[in-house]
Amino acid sequence: MSPSTESPQRPEPEGALPVKPLHLGMAVFGHALMAALLLIGFRCSPKPVQPEIIQAVLLEEAQTTAPPVPTPTPKPPEPTPPPPKPEPPTPKPPEPTPPPPKPEPPKPNPEKLKQAAEAAEKKRVEEVAKREQDQLVAKLKAEEKARAAAEKTKADADAKTAREALEATRKATEEAERKAAVEAEQKRLADIEAAKRKAAEAAENQRKAEEKALADARAKQMAAEEAARMAAVRAASQKTWAAALAAALQRSWLRQPGADSFECKVKIRMLPNGQVVSAVIVSSCGSQLLDDSVIAAANKASPLPLPTEPSAFVPEVTIKFRP
Repeated sequence: MSPSTESPQRPEPEGALPVKPLHLGMAVFGHALMAALLLIGFRCSPKPVQPEIIQAVLLEEAQTTAPPVPTPTPKPPEPTPPPPKPEPPTPKPPEPTPPPPKPEPPKPNPEKLKQAAEAAEKKRVEEVAKREQDQLVAKLKAEEKARAAAEKTKADADAKTAREALEATRKATEEAERKAAVEAEQKRLADIEAAKRKAAEAAENQRKAEEKALADARAKQMAAEEAARMAAVRAASQKTWAAALAAALQRSWLRQPGADSFECKVKIRMLPNGQVVSAVIVSSCGSQLLDDSVIAAANKASPLPLPTEPSAFVPEVTIKFRP
């Protein structure tokens, strides 16, 4: 008997089921077996194990774990339990059982080891060859895939470049056509504007020409009228001036004996102030004496009277003289 079996037994409460020794022994054996397996597992583990602590825990579980009980029957009312007794001291755990010695492994057969090594080497070489073959195939596939992708990328880029070039050509053509249309419209409008300006200039020139022609006509008419008026004025002034000259000669002439009736013409050249420069008989009076008397009268009458209209003055006049 272990010390745990010699501990004083607690009085079973009234009405509790009896515990059979067989059941108790089976429970203790099961717990001991579990403790041994746990001990072996902890020893085989690389972590440090304290078997004393494990045994103490297992013993406490063995002491505190109740044995299996049959199906409970309805309990009668429990009487008042007696006061608790002091707990017995914890029993010392038993020494751990050493594990059984491991059986020695069988000695290997050199021939079988050689065959196994050759087979393993052959398998390794085959695996290496297969791996290298797979890598080569994968590399070729990757290169082919990369080449196809590069060709597709290049084809897409070429197609994109062609599309962009075509689009740029189309836009350039449209822009050129638009510019040409704009320039043509601008030229048409400019031509229309130029034609309008030219027509306006022609109309203005025509108007100015008509106005000038009218003004010239009016000026010519006025000039002609003025010339006619001045001619009339000069003619009247010259007529009056001729009478005044003849009267001046009459006043300066000295009557000659026997000269009762005669007629002659004398040409007199004078300065603008009426000063006589020369006098010449152009139509004789009938005698030299009369001619000289008329010339003497012209020189004596100097300065001769001037016409009332200055434009009627002429430096040379021919006067018909009658006594």
